[in-house]
Amino acid sequence: MSSTPTDRLSEPRQLADLLLYRLYRLQATAGGRVVRLCESAYGLTRREWRILSFLSTKEGALSSELAEHAMLDRARTSRAITRLLEKNLVRRQPKPSDRREVHVHLTEEGRRIAAELFEQVVAINRDILAPLDASERLALDSMLGRLQAGADGDEPGFSATAGPATTHEWSGPRTDPELHLEIDHHEIQIPAHATPRE
Repeated sequence: MSSTPTDRLSEPRQLADLLLYRLYRLQATAGGRVVRLCESAYGLTRREWRILSFLSTKEGALSSELAEHAMLDRARTSRAITRLLEKNLVRRQPKPSDRREVHVHLTEEGRRIAAELFEQVVAINRDILAPLDASERLALDSMLGRLQAGADGDEPGFSATAGPATTHEWSGPRTDPELHLEIDHHEIQIPAHATPRE
């Protein structure tokens, strides 16, 4: 007689059962392929890649928007933009009404690399999803959307112990940008900041 599957997600008994830790492991192992691709083939960091990718869908975005999207503080975003300027992948245009802000645009070379790199990341994404069939992918997409809405405080019935979600620039401790996890001596600490909306 088969045993009833254990609901590890809602009743975790160890670190390896926690949803955020399992997502972190997946991101750390599979995401490493993206990092290696960016660094070895294009000389880009993951932060620089995210900025290029965002600019390819929102040309002329403000530096503050890039900071929110990349989940970095403004100082780190500014440094990443400066490195991309030095590589001739972006150009800056001051905002007329506020000289502290700049609009960031892709150069032709930046647009080419962003498109070329995105196609290769899509292939990696496809490999990661290969164990799932079409219906499972659709179900996963729906569930991830609901989990994110809950984390953002938009999902009815979601209760966050850290309090209501707020929308603001990410200013917490240095963590994994995708999951906001701090792994310290086999403990997971979740900063009491809501994930910034993109």
